[in-house]
Amino acid sequence: MVEWDRAKRITILFGGLNKERLVSVASAQALHRALPDAELWFWDADDQVYPTQPSALLGHGRPFEEAFQPGSASLGRLTQALDQAKAENRVLLLGLHGGTAENGELQAMCELRGIAFTGSGSASSDLAFDKVAGKRLAALAGGAVAGGIPLDHL
Repeated sequence: MVEWDRAKRITILFGGLNKERLVSVASAQALHRALPDAELWFWDADDQVYPTQPSALLGHGRPFEEAFQPGSASLGRLTQALDQAKAENRVLLLGLHGGTAENGELQAMCELRGIAFTGSGSASSDLAFDKVAGKRLAALAGGAVAGGIPLDHL
């Protein structure tokens, strides 16, 4: 059994560079209700990360329709925030969707810094994000895979 390091600070990282950040805000609301002591960092489309008050996040009533505005000073670009997360011994609970947040790039940035985070690692995230390659690997492993037609030419 793994011993939990109580000195680690849980931080919900949500938002992201793509339009799925709207969904991410709703995810972060649910995550924060489950873990009310977790700190909140919002990664905005401008690649800045903002510490966020729970009242601002939970008070945002239309996360799927309206952009979230954190209302605080930036910690800096994502790379600076990740450096801070490492220095402060944070565990990042990833409440992110799509693009850089799911394709292994963010996971690789965390792995290179030695930051603990939730979810799959960079290699498996990259593979899962490539649906054609993921299906091919599942089939090689003997999994049942639905047929499909790659649309790379579009």
